[in-house]
Amino acid sequence: MCEKRVFDFTVKEKKLDIKVNNESKVINMGDCRTLKDILERILEEAAPADSVLNHVLLNGVELTEEQQCHPEFIPVEEIRALEVFVASAREISMESIKLTSAQLIEVVVETKKTAGFFRYNDEAEANRRLVLLIEIFEKFVSLLDLLKRALDLDFDTITTEDKSLADLHGDMTRALSGVLQSQQNHDWISVADLLEFELVPILIIWSRIIPTLACPTDGKPN
Repeated sequence: MCEKRVFDFTVKEKKLDIKVNNESKVINMGDCRTLKDILERILEEAAPADSVLNHVLLNGVELTEEQQCHPEFIPVEEIRALEVFVASAREISMESIKLTSAQLIEVVVETKKTAGFFRYNDEAEANRRLVLLIEIFEKFVSLLDLLKRALDLDFDTITTEDKSLADLHGDMTRALSGVLQSQQNHDWISVADLLEFELVPILIIWSRIIPTLACPTDGKPN
């Protein structure tokens, strides 16, 4: 578990009294207008180098994923108390690795079920499930990008099952594009085939690879 650093804020005359690991600091709010401005200033001035946000408590309540992704929608005037938990990108990546492999197996099961709904012409339910799957796939692609940067991985040289991770990443992106195109064309059989015969095998490979990414050797995952 990564160490969490707690920032405790009190707004007063456009300044924030901050505690970073129990060390008092003051950040001048200056031209800060939103929570996004404040968070950026914290990372610049009050957090250790290479820190990224882990999660944020605003007025004692943890921000939702949507709020944390769009803190520009929260004006400074709404901030009475703020706690920010940060960690290095590598620490967060390592935590993500522990969770992702098992989650991918669940996604495999859901992907197969969704393909079945398309095959049996339950278009409404199939498309409802597909919307949720696409969101999951997009988040997974973002996670791969984070792991690549944070762990300084070269996807071109790390190989598995005679494919580089860069090729595997590209295969998944192309399959997702094909799913979306087939959906637009109302070609439900094609959507089902791409989900079951293209994306499922790729997800299974990634579920095996993800736990090994922390310490690849000789160009191959352990």
